[in-house]
Amino acid sequence: MRSYSRIISLLLFLLLTTHIRAREKKEFIGLNVDYKNYLSKHDIVFQTPNYEGFEGLTIGNGDMGGVVWCTKSGIELQINKSDLFDKPNAESRTTLRAAGRLKVDFGIPNTEWLYLNDFEARMGMYNATSSFKSKTPFSDTNIETWVDANANAWIIDCKLETTGELQSGTSLTVKLERWGSRSFGGWYGGYSKDASAGLGKSKANTRDGDIYITEHFDGLDFVVACRIIGIKSAPKIKNSKLAVIETGKSNAMNAKIIVSVVTSNESDHLLEDAIKILDNKEKESIEKAKIAHDTWWKSFWERSFVSIPDDYIENIYYYRRYLTASASRASFPIVFNGSLWTWNHDLRQWVTPHHWNTQQQYWGVAVQNDCDLMLPYINTYFRLMPYAEAYAEERGVENAILWSEAHDFHGNMVYKYRGDMINNFTPASQIASVFWEYYQFTEDKEFLKEKCYPFIKKAAQFYMGYLKWDEEHQEYYSFPTQPYEHAQNNELKNSSSDRYMIEALLSWCVEAAQTLKVDNTMIKEWTNVLNHLWKPPVLDIPDIGKVYGTAFTKDGKPYPDPAEYRSGGMYHFDAHTTQVFPANIMGLDKKGSEDFRTAENVSIRQPSYKNAITPGSIVSARLGLGNLALKKMTNSIRRMQHFPQGLFYNLDHWYRLSKYADSISTAEVTCQRDYIYDKRMHYSKKTAGSSGLPVAPFIQCGMEAMSIVSTTLSEMLIQSHEGKIRVFPAIPDNWEGAFVLRARGAFVVSSELDKKKKVAFVGIESLKGNLCKLQNPWNSSAVEILDVETNKKVKYKLSKGGIISFYTKANGIYMITDGDMDISSDKTYTGQQNNGPKYFKEAVLGSKRDF
Repeated sequence: MRSYSRIISLLLFLLLTTHIRAREKKEFIGLNVDYKNYLSKHDIVFQTPNYEGFEGLTIGNGDMGGVVWCTKSGIELQINKSDLFDKPNAESRTTLRAAGRLKVDFGIPNTEWLYLNDFEARMGMYNATSSFKSKTPFSDTNIETWVDANANAWIIDCKLETTGELQSGTSLTVKLERWGSRSFGGWYGGYSKDASAGLGKSKANTRDGDIYITEHFDGLDFVVACRIIGIKSAPKIKNSKLAVIETGKSNAMNAKIIVSVVTSNESDHLLEDAIKILDNKEKESIEKAKIAHDTWWKSFWERSFVSIPDDYIENIYYYRRYLTASASRASFPIVFNGSLWTWNHDLRQWVTPHHWNTQQQYWGVAVQNDCDLMLPYINTYFRLMPYAEAYAEERGVENAILWSEAHDFHGNMVYKYRGDMINNFTPASQIASVFWEYYQFTEDKEFLKEKCYPFIKKAAQFYMGYLKWDEEHQEYYSFPTQPYEHAQNNELKNSSSDRYMIEALLSWCVEAAQTLKVDNTMIKEWTNVLNHLWKPPVLDIPDIGKVYGTAFTKDGKPYPDPAEYRSGGMYHFDAHTTQVFPANIMGLDKKGSEDFRTAENVSIRQPSYKNAITPGSIVSARLGLGNLALKKMTNSIRRMQHFPQGLFYNLDHWYRLSKYADSISTAEVTCQRDYIYDKRMHYSKKTAGSSGLPVAPFIQCGMEAMSIVSTTLSEMLIQSHEGKIRVFPAIPDNWEGAFVLRARGAFVVSSELDKKKKVAFVGIESLKGNLCKLQNPWNSSAVEILDVETNKKVKYKLSKGGIISFYTKANGIYMITDGDMDISSDKTYTGQQNNGPKYFKEAVLGSKRDF
């Protein structure tokens, strides 16, 4: 056994050389991380030009962003922004419009495949900067581009040296255009044939040496402005939709392009403020702006850390963190079905935000220690509460809130009486869960008082007003109701999803009211309902065993019919495991119980074709089924990660579009991506609808399915939803790992697991000074806890259930070890820069050289 003095010496070293709260340092308790090099191994690299918009590299600052891809003579960007919502119109409901496009054209084939001697496009996550480098007989080109983390300015830094027969040089043309378009909100199911719909009223103009475009929609005005610095140039108006800046010829070009966007949501002086952003960036200098940008992203990455042996899954995890920070730092949530990563003008099928898909993109964000990135979601729904109150009153309950599954961010309850959604009442409670999760992970009492409690209380009030009392069975019941997006029957009773969201919601209300010392009468009423909720439906199916159903029929029979259950159709959204996730009621504390075994049986039998919006892998991780969770993550990546920059698709069944779907036995996996590159494909009744439209224009990337993968990984490494912290609760066989993640109670937790499944230590930073409870990860009671600041042992209690409990102080740092374990401060987590594509069976990140 090592001496205690060695622990003290080691921790004194850690304390003196670093502090977990110091953002300029890269060490955590017990873990040394070289973030810059570690993240570089997850750069996404194209060795062949990415000529398609849906292959574009993703760049953003949390508000402004988009994708950038190659043309044959430069690059092209679609510029998007998180608040470009218009009002509903004749063609479509509220649509998040594109700001415009920027084309950077060098006038020579510097990225054309035929002339390439060398090429690399790199998306660097550590500094959120993408680059394009090429060598041809005519030129050496080096472009770096990023969206400033501290201002809505997109920077394109262009360096080009002409060679060979082009020693005399070339000129640069920058084209700023906005050609509005139909959004195709009905997608394959129906669309407007009026091509003039959605065009807007854009107008191109110049001001001094700058070019800009103004746009006017109902409820939305915005300006996009552009400037070139570092080289002599002149602006021109080509037409009312297109303006250009042209430079003089140069054989050693060094030009910097700045693009800004300002909307009527944030300014009354759109053009002036757009130009001011350009002025400020030029005055500050691009070099200084880049240093500040890099500093923000360095600080962001150093919030948390994950290391696992599967490099590809780890890459997806970090990419999801990158995308969330790139799209969720402003006034609106990440938008379902595309976010900022659309490429085809205003085309954004499924324009209406769906609650379920939108919340998916915020699962697991708190545990990544990115709680601030949840605020656009929280603030939007808090701001729109009056509309939810009106809808609740419309459905018969006053002083409550209710959201329809489909709605927009103007507060319109879209499809509120559509048959598959009319009696799904869970959206408000699940939106409330994001509020509650933010509070649990931050322990922000002011937020609890001002936003969280008012929201969850009104969400609870809907159920309190809607539930009815069953005198015979002495329990409350819900009727009519239905599971999530369930078209087969909306006249069901006591759905499982309602049952467990009610239990979760009322429990949160009780805890919040007790914390705030308010509403004693309501606490009694909520508790009474909690004590009289119905038992969930259970089916006992031959050769399968007991599984959860999703509701009861009117006459009290468990629903669905066993034959329908066997078909797998009931796994849509995993409604029958709501208690495990997202209600967070069942976990490993109930392992061995009949309820747990039933949930486990459900999880084991999830069909392989349910991935895009089904949190089955998260459920498996919550139940401690690490190998199964890994299998489901693997399956999801193979089927859903369609795009080589790492983005996923959000539908499982697009393999049906393939010409070979009926002739290949593994079509549902191997033909998933055929629609992307086979231009012959059209939508038909057999595949997805009856519009007859070609598939290619509707290729659209998204974040929903990858968020499930990322959240699953977090839940495999740490869980804290049962009132205590568990480290490595669902780790697969043959995995080792390390992490720095956040837990409920406002704890930042670090730990490390070796190949023999031994936990080296658990480090705790207590941000708020709460009582810390840790499930003992060792088969030993010889646990030692050290207060790193005072170098003193900390007293603790070890319960019969193996729970280590000890009091902490605010901002205190603690090291928890087992007497038989050893810690070394010599190891540093680092990596080597990735320089090529990565493969994961059918999926790929980047592209290989093909010239």
